Amino acid sequence: MSDQQILSIQTKLLERVKLLLPENLTIVDVLSDMLEISTDSVYRRLRNETSLAIEEVSKICDHFNISFDELNSIDNSTSVTFAFNPLSTVTDYKSYLRSIRDDMKKFASIPGSKITWAAEDIPIFHHFRYPFLGTFKVYYWFNSIIQTEEHKDKKFKQSLIDEEINELCEEIYNLYAKTSSVEIWTDLTYASLFVQVDYIWQSGLFESREDALHLCSLIEKQINKIQKEAELTRKLGFDDEPILGEGTFKLYHSDIEIGNNTIFINTGANKILYLTHNTMNKIVTVNRQFCDSTERWIENLKRKSNLISGVSEKQRYQFFNRIKMQLKNLEKRIREDDTTSFTSSFLG
Repeated sequence: MSDQQILSIQTKLLERVKLLLPENLTIVDVLSDMLEISTDSVYRRLRNETSLAIEEVSKICDHFNISFDELNSIDNSTSVTFAFNPLSTVTDYKSYLRSIRDDMKKFASIPGSKITWAAEDIPIFHHFRYPFLGTFKVYYWFNSIIQTEEHKDKKFKQSLIDEEINELCEEIYNLYAKTSSVEIWTDLTYASLFVQVDYIWQSGLFESREDALHLCSLIEKQINKIQKEAELTRKLGFDDEPILGEGTFKLYHSDIEIGNNTIFINTGANKILYLTHNTMNKIVTVNRQFCDSTERWIENLKRKSNLISGVSEKQRYQFFNRIKMQLKNLEKRIREDDTTSFTSSFLG
């Protein structure tokens, strides 16, 4: 390996560390303590005047959970390394939320950062604004998908709201509201949420019909909020007032089916890709080739989609009206105690 390749890997590694550090810490202080070297020695490594020793690279990769294979990947490699932390308990979910919060803090602190979300279903940030709705998503995931002991034999009700989770979700939503984002939806983006509510209703897992209908009313509020954000091209805070500054919002409607939630982050200096895995989990990569390929796919998807935020008032109204009709069909099933065999026919 040439000296130039070694320095390229070192640059990638230190840039990745900068991205992962909380905003209250500096890379110089952290590496000085971790590697037990002077701050001058750290600066020399940051300027590529001194190469990191193998032991130093190992310490940094272990501490920040960075794959050396990812850093050392060649441009034409067909292998991509992802970071993955499995979720099996509510404690895991809280750690999952903290990782999202820490990532969002970093992105929000970098001017010009942008999130692009090709949405198979509703981006989770929108759910974080409504504790009862956010709690339902957690309940559905753990009761129906993972089937944890914590949720076994429990019906869904208001008292299941976890205040620590609620506080984390509120913090994440505030960070999301301050970060510019582009979202690409289809006519089926809301469908999975409606199917999940219908499934829990037909399974007799709501504590009461009132809880099910209250959930539907929150979904309606959420739809109206997102429609307003699309109109204003601005995100709304908890006070329903537009967030000024970086938090712009663009919404595209695509006729092309999106097979997976793809979240692409571009900070200018770095690109990060998140993909959903096993319904609720996420896998993450900074592989440049993979990120560039995904970015091209997203840009092509946008070109074939209709921008319905800020412009296209008629198309925007029709799009959200179709979603609201799906919700009305769901509410009708619940009010009429329709517990026929589980289907998604109400979306028809």
